[in-house]
Amino acid sequence: MKAVHSLGIRGNMALYIKNFLSDRSFRTRVANTLSDVHIQEECVPQGSVISRTLFLIAINNITSNLPPYVKSILYVDNLVLYTSSSRAAAMERRLQMAIERTAEWCTKNGFTFSQTKTVAVRFYRGKNPHDLRLLLYGQLITPKESTSYLGIIFDNRLEWNHHIASVKEDCMKKMNILKNISRKTRGFDRITLLRLYRALIIPKLDYGCEAYASAKDRTLAKLDPVHNCVIRLHRCFQVFSRSKPLHREW
Repeated sequence: MKAVHSLGIRGNMALYIKNFLSDRSFRTRVANTLSDVHIQEECVPQGSVISRTLFLIAINNITSNLPPYVKSILYVDNLVLYTSSSRAAAMERRLQMAIERTAEWCTKNGFTFSQTKTVAVRFYRGKNPHDLRLLLYGQLITPKESTSYLGIIFDNRLEWNHHIASVKEDCMKKMNILKNISRKTRGFDRITLLRLYRALIIPKLDYGCEAYASAKDRTLAKLDPVHNCVIRLHRCFQVFSRSKPLHREW
């Protein structure tokens, strides 16, 4: 309710939210068996129209006590803390302070970080980087070479190999749908084929392209087989047809 009041919400709306969050209980059902009744002391009730909005209000100030030089990105419950420095020790000190302050805020406000989902990635261009030793709740945060954030895989050198490989794999799986309907026995329709391509494949390729477009040409070329496969299906070319004539025909 403090977060609600800080936004200037008063009157009947504030009373409604207070009553909505107060004296909540829940039970778990498995088949025909019900658990005991438990009091919900934290979080917001699931499934309500305003639950997501209340959660966003509650978590909105999670980065209010960050130290200088540490910035953050928050999307719902996905939080990124980052900083930059030419010295690894400075980055480690800043981030550790930010982690401790953020964890303290979470403890006071009823939130908890997932230690299994929390990772540390150091982005660099040099050789033999020093892994950052960062602690969360007294446990070492797992250092990784890459991590996924909102569906985009960031690797420590920003070469985008992992992300592009993942995009290609996902697109080729969806391509099986196009291959299936392209058979003459299925009532092959080129217009439907293109519509499915634009609905299933293009959004996957376009998502995050502003970021991974900085990859090297040979890395981006790994996505060419996706387009070539669609052209072959649309123009009824053989699987072994060369790509350059395909593009001229397309």
